[in-house]
Amino acid sequence: MKTTTAICFVLAGLLALALDPGVKKRRWAETLLSASTFGLLFFLLGMFTLQLLNFSIGVEKVLVSEGAEAIKSVNPGEPSLGTSLAFLLVAVIGLMRLFHMKGKRLFVDSISMTVTAIGCTAVLGYALGLPVLYYYVAETSTAMAFHTGVGLSALGVSLYQR
Repeated sequence: MKTTTAICFVLAGLLALALDPGVKKRRWAETLLSASTFGLLFFLLGMFTLQLLNFSIGVEKVLVSEGAEAIKSVNPGEPSLGTSLAFLLVAVIGLMRLFHMKGKRLFVDSISMTVTAIGCTAVLGYALGLPVLYYYVAETSTAMAFHTGVGLSALGVSLYQR
């Protein structure tokens, strides 16, 4: 798992915690939801911007320095497109809950199931030995790690009907 993916999982986990029915009635839950949603959003937007500019600030090498020989890795330290998309969708769920948008239930449930589908597709790709299903496209997208697919599947299910 890439360092950037681990940071996104921490922020997404805090977002899911803030949406938990037992927690969201507490005074600090709204602050936690705001911080985790905007933290995830700004981190992803910053990461996308740096990727577009082909510039690195080193955050992707904080915990583990991934060499150029990394398996199915287009740019060492960068997450797959599927991983980035899934976390962006989680941030959208946080924004919708934060701004109390009307008629959001079906849309939020659809987004959470999309996150689950992204993770399940990657797991299926490993099971079938089809790299395109775990989002590896040569010169374009790094492969999603197996355990990232499992984690995204669980995250999507945990956000369903919250």
